[in-house]
Parts: sequence; C-alpha cells; structure tokens
Amino acid sequence: MAAQVETVTVLFTDLVDSTGLGARVGPERAEELRVEHFRLLREAIAGANGFEIKNTGDGVMVVLPSAAAAVECAQAIQQRHELRNRRAAEQLLVRVGISMGDATRSEGDVFGPPVVEAARLCAKANPSQVLLSNVTRVMVGRRGEHTFRSVGELELRGLPEPVAACELVWASVRGVTTPLPPRLQVLPETAYVGREDILARLSQVRQLALDGARQVVLITGEPGIGKTRLATHVALEANAEGATVLYGHCDEELSASYQPWVQALRGLVEHAPMEVLAQHVSAHDGELCRLVPELARRLPNVPAPRVSDPAAERCLLFGAVVGLLQCAATHGLVVVLLDDLHWADKPSLALLKHVVAHVMRAQLLVLGTYRDSETDVDHPLSGLLADLRREPGVEWVALQGLAQPEVESLMAAAAGHELNAQGLELAEAVRRESDGNPFFVTEILRHLVESGGLVQADSGRYVVTAEVAELGIPRSVRDVVVQRIHRLGPEAVSALGAAAVIGREFDLELLSVVTERYEDDLLAVLESAVAGSVLRESPQSPGRFMFAHALINHTLYEDLGRTRRARLHTRIAQAIEDTAGGSIDERLDELAYHWARGQAASFGKAISYARRAGERALAHLAPDQALRWFTQALEELATAGEVSAADRCDLMTLIGEAQRQSGDPGYRETLLAAGDIASRMGDGERMAKAAIANTRGWLSNVVDVDAERIAALQAAIGALPAGSPNRPRLLAQLAAEACFDWDFTTRIRPLIDEAQQLARNDSDKHALAQVLTLVNSALLVRPDLMAERMELTSELLALADGVDDPFLGCMAAAMRFFATVEVADIDQARDCAHRAWQLSERTGQPWMRWLARFVATVIAAMAGDLELADQHASDALDIGVAIGFPDAFFFYSPQLNYLRYEQGRFEEIIDANVEMRKLAPRLSSIPARLSFYLTELGRLDEAAELLGEITQAGFGSLNHDYLRLYALAYWGLTAVRVGDRNVIAEIYDLLYPYRSHLIYPIPIAFSSAHTILGRLAGALGRFDDAEGHFAAAAVVHDRIGAPLFEARNLLYWAEMLLSRNADADKPRALTMLHRARDIAAALGGVAIVRHTIRLIEAIETH
Repeated sequence: MAAQVETVTVLFTDLVDSTGLGARVGPERAEELRVEHFRLLREAIAGANGFEIKNTGDGVMVVLPSAAAAVECAQAIQQRHELRNRRAAEQLLVRVGISMGDATRSEGDVFGPPVVEAARLCAKANPSQVLLSNVTRVMVGRRGEHTFRSVGELELRGLPEPVAACELVWASVRGVTTPLPPRLQVLPETAYVGREDILARLSQVRQLALDGARQVVLITGEPGIGKTRLATHVALEANAEGATVLYGHCDEELSASYQPWVQALRGLVEHAPMEVLAQHVSAHDGELCRLVPELARRLPNVPAPRVSDPAAERCLLFGAVVGLLQCAATHGLVVVLLDDLHWADKPSLALLKHVVAHVMRAQLLVLGTYRDSETDVDHPLSGLLADLRREPGVEWVALQGLAQPEVESLMAAAAGHELNAQGLELAEAVRRESDGNPFFVTEILRHLVESGGLVQADSGRYVVTAEVAELGIPRSVRDVVVQRIHRLGPEAVSALGAAAVIGREFDLELLSVVTERYEDDLLAVLESAVAGSVLRESPQSPGRFMFAHALINHTLYEDLGRTRRARLHTRIAQAIEDTAGGSIDERLDELAYHWARGQAASFGKAISYARRAGERALAHLAPDQALRWFTQALEELATAGEVSAADRCDLMTLIGEAQRQSGDPGYRETLLAAGDIASRMGDGERMAKAAIANTRGWLSNVVDVDAERIAALQAAIGALPAGSPNRPRLLAQLAAEACFDWDFTTRIRPLIDEAQQLARNDSDKHALAQVLTLVNSALLVRPDLMAERMELTSELLALADGVDDPFLGCMAAAMRFFATVEVADIDQARDCAHRAWQLSERTGQPWMRWLARFVATVIAAMAGDLELADQHASDALDIGVAIGFPDAFFFYSPQLNYLRYEQGRFEEIIDANVEMRKLAPRLSSIPARLSFYLTELGRLDEAAELLGEITQAGFGSLNHDYLRLYALAYWGLTAVRVGDRNVIAEIYDLLYPYRSHLIYPIPIAFSSAHTILGRLAGALGRFDDAEGHFAAAAVVHDRIGAPLFEARNLLYWAEMLLSRNADADKPRALTMLHRARDIAAALGGVAIVRHTIRLIEAIETH
C-alpha cells in the first residue's frame, strides 16, 4: 500500500520508573501491575476513539481523530490512574505528550515531525503531567472547557528548534462518597474475633475487586452463625479505605419487589456526585426511576422510562442498574451487601444474576448472605446459586460454629479482660451448649449477666457467682431469648410482641396506635429493650427501631397465640390505613400481608389489597411477586365463601398475565379458563382482556394452529359491545392465529381490513402499531401480497420509531426484514437486522436477543459466512431454549439444515428430518426438504415415494404459508433428480409468478427463485428460458452479495449447458464449474465443491 501524508494528532505515554518496579515488588507482581496499567490506558483510548499504533514497552503511541480527542484521552488516562492510585499501595504514575502536524502513514505505522515531537514532550513531562505543543492547544479551541498553563519554549532532544508548549491542568475526579447505610452505622459492641483464615481470604477477594475484577462472595450458614456480622465487617473495612458501601436487606413474608436493590441503590442515587448521575442518565435515560424515583428529584429533567413490552422494560431496568454500578465503580470500589437472600423475591434474585453475568471488569464487590437451611431444591435462590457456580469471580463461605479458642476470644472481648480458669471453664460450657453459634454465645452471656450468674467485681473483672454446672445455661436459642425478654417485664413483652407482628423494623408511632399506649410511655419500654440488646434504634430515623436479630423477632412472634396474632395483624393493618395518608400505595404489600393474616372478617380487604399489591408489582416489572399476590387473593376469595365470578375472572386474568411475563407456559390454560368464566358471564370486555393477554404479540405457534385460542378470540369478538377499543386488536390477533388454517380471501382478509380501519380511526399510535404487527404476521402466508407487506412494514417501522417502544421497534424491524429479504432488498434488510441487534443489546431482553441473532443468521448465511451463521443460529437456539420459547427448535431447524447441507454434512440431518416430519405434520417444507436430501444420497426410490405422496394429494394441498415457496422449490429439485416432467412443469408454473423473490421461508434464505426456475426449465428442455433465469439470478445474487447462492446458480447453469450440449456449451460450463468450485471452496461450501469436481472430472475425462 502506498504511503499517505495526512494531518494527525499523536499521543505518547510513559510509565514512570517502570524499571524500578520489578525490583520493588518482584517480577510476578510487576507484570500484574503492567497489565493493569495498559488496561487503564486502553480504556481511555477506546473512550476517545483513538487507534493504538504501537506498544512502546512502558507506554503506547496513539493516533486520535482530533486535538480535542487527544486532550480528552490524556485527561482520562490521568484520571483513571489517579482513581486507581487512591486505594493502591504501589503507585502508577504516567507522563503524556501530545503533538500534531503532517505525518506519513505506511504499513500500519506513522512517521514524521509530530511523532518525534510528541515522544520528546512525553519524555520531558513530570510524573502525572500532560505536555502538548501550542499548535495542538490552538486546535483544541474551546472544546471541552479544559485549562492549559504555558510552560514556555522547551528544548527537546533531537529537535533543532525549541518547541512552544503548555501543560494540561487536568481535573481531578471527585470520588463517589456515600454515608454508611443506617443499619451499618450501629457498630457492634465488641471487635470482630476469630475466623482469621476466612478474613484473610476475603481480604484477597477485596483486593481483586480493587484491581478491577468484579467479585461476589456468598456467605451461608445457620441462623445466628454470624453471616451478617462477617459481611458487615468486610464492608466496614472497605469503607474505612474509601469504598462506597451500599446495603439492602430482605424481610420474611414482607420483602417487596426488588427491595434489597431499592434500598442499596437509593443511597447511591441520593449521595452520588451529580456528574456521575448525569453520565448514567446520558446512557440509560430514566429507566432507573422505576426502582429509585429519587433520581428524578436529583435530576429534574431526566427522561421518563420507556413504555414497551414488560420483558423489554425489565431488561432496560436491569441494564440501568448495571450501568449505574459500573459508573460508580469507575470512581473507586463499590461494595453491595445484600442481606438475608433466602427471603428475597424472585425479581431481586434475577437482578442479582444479571449484575453478576454482565459486570466482569469493575471495582465491584457483592456480598450476599443466606441461610442454607431454608433453601431447598424448589426455593428460587437454589436456581440462582446453581447458575452462579458457573460464573467466574464467585466464592462461597460456609460458616460453622466458633472453635473453643474463638469462643474464649469472644468472651474475653466482651468482658474486656483475659479469662481466668473459671472463665475458661465457663467458655467451654458455653461452647458445648451453643455449638459455637456466636449469637447463642452472646445471648447466653447476656442472660448470665442479667440473671446474676455473671457479675462485675469492683476490679472491673467479671466473675462467675456459682459453679459452672449450677448456672442453668439455656439449651436452645429460643430458651435464652424467651428468658431474656421476660426479664424486661410484662409491659415490654406485650409491646415487643406487637412490634414482632409489625415486622423486623417498626415505627414508634405505629406501635403506639396498635398498642393504644402513649408514645412517651412506650418509648421508655423500647429504650430498656435497646439497653438489653434486644432492639436497635435507627441512627438516622428517630422513632424507628429494629430487632437486634431476626431470631428475636421470630421467637416473639411464635410465642403469641394464633388468635392474638390475628387480632394484632388486623389492628396493624387498620392503623397503617389510618396513618398512611397519600402514601398508601407505597404500603400495599404491608396491608395485603397484615389483612391476609387478620381476623376472618377481613377477607374483603385482604383480597382487595393483595390484588392491588399484585398490580403494583406488575407495574414495577416484578411478575413473580405479582403472581404471589394474585394467587393469595384468589385463595382468599375461595376461603371467603361468596365467590364473585367477576372477581375470580379478573384475578385469573391477572394471574395469567403474571405467568406470561414471568415465563410460565401455564399462562395459556389460565387465560383460557379466565375467558371461559367471562363467557359464562356474558362479559365481552373481560373475554377480550383474557384473549388479548393470551398471546406473545404475534403468531402464538408457527408449528400448528391453536384451535382453543382461535375459539376464545371468536367468542370475545362476538360478545364485545359496539365501539369497544379492544375490537381491532382482537380482529388482528384472530387473523394472525388463524392464517394457516382459514381461507385468506373469505375469512382472513375481512379481519385484516376491519382491524386496520378501526385502528386507523383511533389516535392511539401504539395500538395501531400493535395491530399492524399482527396484520403483518397474518400476511406472511401470502407472497403474492408483497407490495402490501412492503407498504405496511414501512408504516410499521415509522410508527415504532414514533412510540419509542423497544419491543415494537424490534418486531417492526423483523417484519420489515422478512419482507425486504424476500424481495432481495439487501440494504434495507441489513438496516433492519442492525436495528434489531441494537435494540436487543440496549434492552438485553432475551426474546429480542433471540430475534436479533435469528435474523443475523440469515444475513451471515447470505454473505456466505457459514461459520458466523452457525454461531448466530446456535446462540439463538440457546437463548430460545433458556427462555422456554416453544418454537425455538423449529426456527433453528431450517437454518441448521441449510448450513449442514452447504457444508456437505447432510447425512447428519436426515434422521432429524424424519423425526420432525412426525412432530410437525402440518409443516409442508419438511417432507420436501427430506426428499431432496435423499436424492443427494442417491436414495432416489425413497425420494420418489415422497414425491408421489404429494403428487397424489396435489400441490394445491400445500398450506398457503411462509413455507410454500420453499416447499415448492425443494419438490421441484427432487422432481428434476427423479425425472418427473409433469411435476417439474406444474411446479414451474406455480413458482413463476414469484420469480423476482428469494426462496425465503423466514428462518433462512435459499436462493433467487430464478435459480430454481432455471433448473426446472432446463430439465424441461426449455434452454433459452433457463438461460434467462440463470442470468437474472446472477444479477440478483451479485446485488445482494450472496456468493454461495451464485455458486449453486453457476452449478445448475453449467449442468443445463452440459445437457443442451450446443456449440461452446461445454467450455462455458467448464468455466462456470471452476468458478463455482473456487467460490464454494473459499467459503467452506463442501457440497458445491463435491458436485463441481465430479462434473469437471467427467468433462475432462471425456
């Protein structure tokens, strides 16, 4: 390649004292630091769109698109190293030099004055300094609002004249500093003792996170074993060294949707620097507001979250959470402590899985605690734990009881002095009774002090007042908790029992209303419980208390009789209603929980609040949580005795919606049952709601017709009142569901036309886009209506852009893609595939990710990249199987068949096609494809038998669906091989109207229809027609960039020429065969290579 002279901006970096690094820390650690240094450099370079020319050993040479970009890059380099150095023992300091001017590019390198000048400026710079030529400074202008300081004219080694230069006064980055979460501000009474080996390992894990490798530690063990204490200790140590600590906990029974994440992220949003939040919003808009509305209060102009398919909205939210954590982690270590995960709701666990899977390189440490005794095989947490075992950077810590020396250390720390012989004897007894459970140990010690078994002498030392064997050490945690609470007196027992029914945390005001006691009197009781370490008082929220341990809360609750508990639940629910005011929606979960456990007369409110809590959970993208509330409401409805059909129908519809959103395939039956109830009531609108919910937004099944869904849609349409806004959606949905089974002209067309007319008369663009998506699904069966499909998909794409709904945008791109591929408009098809891919990556929604990879397979296969197409197809199948997509394999099968055939491996798929024919008898493409593969294997009799079956039934019996042209093409190719001229002629006439189309059955494109028509015409001896078709196919294949399509076209064209055998036909055929072979060989098209070689050898032999 010839050298090119152009104006470039060049940046050099150099790591200060890199040669001394190995001597200070050793070669192995020095190499680790070098790798870290280059990672920081390259992150900054990528952010400025720079291009790394070379690695200079201690730094890099980079070319950037502009002077402003070079300055931004230099500042980012220094800022990233500064942030890293704040928490590192070994400092990494960098020099940077920048220059610009005319330089020569040649063979991947750059030469010339600006290269030399930038290198010399870099060498001249002090540690952490950025020097640049004044020429570069002038070209930056006012972009970026940077500050520069003149350093005068510098003598640079090797340059004849001094260089006027300045330094960039780069801005130091403000770290993310958030106060400790309230629960972590109450420091333990004693220092942490024991478990040195675990602490040492967790210190190593924390260092890995500091070095930028995301780490997860899951701490498990029995209640009271010290899970939260250990996690808190690690978090506090990290905080002492400058880490941001976020905390969220889960509550038994009352854990709200995403509760631990809401608590953790709220602290970050409330205290993070504005620039961090602004950076986050620029990438993720206001998606996080679904979880943390406080974001909109700190940034008043934040965009509203997008409205889309719930699954897409959920993925956008998850992406926003990941984005915020990554953004905060660029400013220093972020520790997220999620406590009591065994009580977490499924959405919270799903979000944790997403964070772990999508954050690999970040200063992020996630600590989770859970009880392994409460996570059986059916527990939601069990599935997450299994998934996390496959992720890197995840560790488990299984806590056991403290050993004898550790119990002695704990007792000595509590006493404030070393233990004497009697103390050691007591420690042994306490260890024996408690099995070393730290909570049990401390509760026994408190019990002994309160009961007089341990007293503090005048010397300050604690002494045992009797023989250890006579102290009456309680034999269970429950026993010791009960004894200690009762020692506080009957008033405290009563108040704390009511508080335990409220929950782990409670407010003095609510407890006062429930117990009907003055707040001042009650406060004195609670303060005594705080003094006795039964309660803790919130340091940030006066009047708010929490039990010191969940075991205390649980013991108090279980000690109440069932009747007393029910009465307290009712009073608590009523008190919340009376005091909630305008914030009652924020407390729906509590109200649903307490009313459900209240007295029998509370059924009505229990049902109402459970339903409202479920609807709120659905709105907050927590379908699993919603399903729990709706199911509870339905159970309460049955218990109430007087079951309202309307209420039962509504709840079942909501349950079905929640099931569908959470990926439970049982939603179909639930919604059909809800529609049946509505039908018996004669309620058309309820029938419509159930039927509309019972879909995935397009065809429900591409393999078969769902007669029950069709019947439900027909019944709902028939029962709808005039003017119902649901009618256009139902009509379009019915057209899509029935398009494979009903006559198009007499039954499908009227549905499509009426649906469009009604939807266009409405101003709801979103509803019109949904209708057009379904209409396009129905039109997939009619290749003869391509002009209509092109017009409608163009309109749908514009509508989707206007409503900013990622799911609809992805569906619109897919429908347009299907149409444009079929008419061989490759530029629009690629644009649509790119749209689908971008939308899927932006949201992370699994179904959209499946769709994006599905269409990417088509593009890659057309381009002849069989390896990439294979990868995309496999990825799509994996995603489809993981999300329970019922058609995943049936969409994958044609792609696999095409790829294996072109790769010359069709023997592998013969048996699969035989089995699929049994599984999906309605799919006309399978026997057609199978017959062709049989001819390739020389099993012509079997192929002829299959052809005879379809001939006897008549090609008119082929379903009018998206597979029809594909099936006809394969039957035609089979007929050529077995020599059935009647079939060849019939199929030629059936295919001819679609000669300008690609043979494209949605999952994979095959070739231009002209190729198949040329093959058929040649077999009929209509050689001129064949020439015309092959020539037309060549034009199409060249235009769309489909080399393997053209190789096969050349192969069939050459075979036709050899059959005609006119003058010059053989040399032309030989030329075509050589070209086809070369194209296919370069792309791994083994099947074509084999055919061409066989023919070439035959020609050359004769």
